[in-house]
Amino acid sequence: MQFLTAEECRLWLEPSGIEIDEYGRPAESYTPPRNVFALPDPKLSSPYVVRAAMDWLPVGRERLVFVSATITYPPDLMIVFEAIRRGCGASSEVVATPGHLFVSTKTEDTDYDDRPAVDVFEESIAMWIGGLALEWTWPGLIAVKACAEFIELGDGYMRFVSPSASRLEQAVGLSAQLGLRTLDRFPWS
Repeated sequence: MQFLTAEECRLWLEPSGIEIDEYGRPAESYTPPRNVFALPDPKLSSPYVVRAAMDWLPVGRERLVFVSATITYPPDLMIVFEAIRRGCGASSEVVATPGHLFVSTKTEDTDYDDRPAVDVFEESIAMWIGGLALEWTWPGLIAVKACAEFIELGDGYMRFVSPSASRLEQAVGLSAQLGLRTLDRFPWS
């Protein structure tokens, strides 16, 4: 895993056509018009949900988990989050390097037990970083290299974004399998 600054994340996302605003959220003027909001039930395992959701994105490409904001009080959450990052080699705090870049070498239809060791490690860390952000309602996004589709992490929701209606139908199907409630509009409006 590599740790990226917000500016490095912006440059990494540029080939995908995804722009993030000054708050680290997907810039709406550049967001494809189709999206599906998935609301996890509190009794679900957020890291497991995030791992499954990451598989909605194309495999075999670098994956970025970008955490655009954190809550520092109470300090317990940040202590756990930073401990995970330090255990993976981070030398700066998440506010300085909010991007977490993971390699992915597996191919389509790779069985869970047949994943290469590097993918097992990288996916395990990615699912926990993304899962904790989702659990704690920290905003951010998950994207893969050179792909316009992404998953926004919001205030208690995941938003699957794609220019393809069929890909969003897949997101709805995945959400149903995971026990997530889906909406086609912002859930808190």
